[in-house]
Amino acid sequence: MEPTIQYKKETMRRIYMVFLIKKLYGRIAMKMYAVLALLYFQTYLVSVKNVLMNMPSVTDLGAVARFYSYAFLNTQTSVQVLTVLLGATILWLFRDLFRRDYTLAE
Repeated sequence: MEPTIQYKKETMRRIYMVFLIKKLYGRIAMKMYAVLALLYFQTYLVSVKNVLMNMPSVTDLGAVARFYSYAFLNTQTSVQVLTVLLGATILWLFRDLFRRDYTLAE
């Protein structure tokens, strides 16, 4: 292989690595990691399978809203805190995604 071609390949490999690191540690990625971590902890504390089995039909929106509000108000404080943190983090993530100054290069 020619030295210039090998040099070009090594240079491009480094450029791709820097690009990947910037994407993995960007502000959007960190918020997504936080959402995933909060979801993991919440599924550790809540039996999602049982919640879905006890949930009313999704076509009855009023019953679903009452079910989730009652479930939220009558659960452990740790689950309530995780739910509020999860919602706030998702809103924070969407705010950053839909900001006018957000570009894919960040």
